[in-house]
Amino acid sequence: MEKVMLDRKALAAIFAHARETHPDECCGAVVNAGGCDQVRRFTNVQGRLHAENPADFPRDATTAYTPEPRELLEVLRAADQPGTTLAFFYHSHSKNGAYFSGEDQARAMFDGDPAYPEVTYLVVSDAREPDEARAFRWNEPSHDFAEVGLVITGAAAKARNAAPKKARPRQRAGRKAKPAPRKTPRRAAKKEPARAKKKPAARSRRVAPKRAKAKTRRRR
Repeated sequence: MEKVMLDRKALAAIFAHARETHPDECCGAVVNAGGCDQVRRFTNVQGRLHAENPADFPRDATTAYTPEPRELLEVLRAADQPGTTLAFFYHSHSKNGAYFSGEDQARAMFDGDPAYPEVTYLVVSDAREPDEARAFRWNEPSHDFAEVGLVITGAAAKARNAAPKKARPRQRAGRKAKPAPRKTPRRAAKKEPARAKKKPAARSRRVAPKRAKAKTRRRR
C-alpha cells in the first residue's frame, strides 16, 4: 500500500478545527513549505449555499462541505511558489466515521477526471472512534480513489508507528517458571608454558669385554 506522511502537529490542528466547527463539517488544506506541514483552514460555505438554494444544494454543512472560493484560490497560489506543494485537502465527518463517501468522490472530480490527482484527501472523525484519520488518493490503474497508508511523523509519533513487541509465551497455571540459566562468560584458559618432555634415561648396557681370539695353529 502506498503511504503518505503527515506531521503530528498538523494532524492535531486539523482535529482542533473539526471539533470547533462540530456539528458542521470543517475543511481545509495542508501545504508543505520547506519540509514543514502548514494547515490552512477554509470556511465551509455549504450551510449558506443550502439556505439560499436548497434545490441545487440539498445538503447542509452537517453532511457536506464547500470551501470558500477566495480562500481556496489563495492556497492554490501559495502552492505554486518554489519549494511549496499542496499535500492534502482535508475535511471532517461529524456524524459518520472517517471514510471517502460517494459525495466526497463526486466533489473531488471534474468533468470525469480527478480535479487534483496529485493531492491526498484526508478525512477525520470522532464519531466512530476518537482521532480517526484516513487518507485517500487517486489510483490511475483502477481509475478510482483508493485508501493509502497514513504515517504520522514527529517525536511523539515514533511509539505510535513502531512495530509491536513480541508477546512472551504464557505460563501454565500451577507451574512455576523455571529460571533462565545464567550464562557465565567463558574465561580464557591460562596457557601454561609448555614443559619440555623428559627423554627417558638411556639404559646402560653392559658391554662384555672383548675376548682376544686365541691364535691357533693349523696342524698339518
